[in-house]
Amino acid sequence: MYVQYRKTWMRARHACSRVAAGFLHNLSVIGRERRIIACGRNLFGECGRQNVDYARLLSVSQLSSVVSVAAGDMFSLALTSKGEVFSWGCTLQGRLGYARNEEVSHLPKRVVELSRIIRVSACGAYSLALASNGAVYEWGYVSEPDQMTCHPRLKQNLPNEAADPVVQVSVGFAHNMVLTEQGRVYSWGIA
Repeated sequence: MYVQYRKTWMRARHACSRVAAGFLHNLSVIGRERRIIACGRNLFGECGRQNVDYARLLSVSQLSSVVSVAAGDMFSLALTSKGEVFSWGCTLQGRLGYARNEEVSHLPKRVVELSRIIRVSACGAYSLALASNGAVYEWGYVSEPDQMTCHPRLKQNLPNEAADPVVQVSVGFAHNMVLTEQGRVYSWGIA
């Protein structure tokens, strides 16, 4: 019943173009300005607000021209039309793509190592980003056991990107997948 209320409210007031579901929070891209609204648990700022434990359809910062969103375990990602990635929420295990002294980042901050990104995906404490040239970047608690990176790094050991470029990335809780232009699927992670 409560979910239906939110769905109806969003439809009645805003055109929604993208959605993402995290562990205990949700993100939506709405309106002509393509802004983000968030709802759900906000213990680590994953809904983009301070001093709010549970968010009900709150606007996230002043980000606009958002083309995609991704939500992980206690963190959020936004991809803008300029190919820039912004992150906020829990900073533990490198989730946000940059090092921070605090455990929480309530406001979206640009992941400066990434540019010309066309897709993002997140789950758990890990993220993937796909650049327009087919390069795949990873950060957070990566799929290999006992590895973590706070800053995005180029994913190694993928097929020849020039011959068959990656066109889609997807992150699961303990594994990841990429889809190539020729329809091949590659996956890695914990089996």
